[in-house]
Amino acid sequence: MKITIIWKFYTDGDFSLNNYEKYNCIEYDGFEKYFGIKEFKNKDEIQCMIDSRTFLEQMLYDLHVLDTRHYILEDLYEMFEQLIEFVCKLEVGVKIEYMSGNYDGTEIIVVVQN
Repeated sequence: MKITIIWKFYTDGDFSLNNYEKYNCIEYDGFEKYFGIKEFKNKDEIQCMIDSRTFLEQMLYDLHVLDTRHYILEDLYEMFEQLIEFVCKLEVGVKIEYMSGNYDGTEIIVVVQN
């Protein structure tokens, strides 16, 4: 099994990703734009799912939202929750979650392949 997570954050300065290096960040421009790709490959489907789920959970925990922008916490949580649920199903396919408005371009794509 192979699960690929492609993520982009355009934060408008309202949130940031702590420890962005541990998420295989390819592009970073100082707290407003992040981009990365992470692949998980394992013959054991369950372990691949666990590794991918853990990656998403830790990324969510490492997001820091400005106290004046607390209202985006719900959007971020929902975005990640949908992706985690998709990964846990272990069904081949693609799931895309995104944010719009000031955060247009923020998206996470999860691709599950055999």
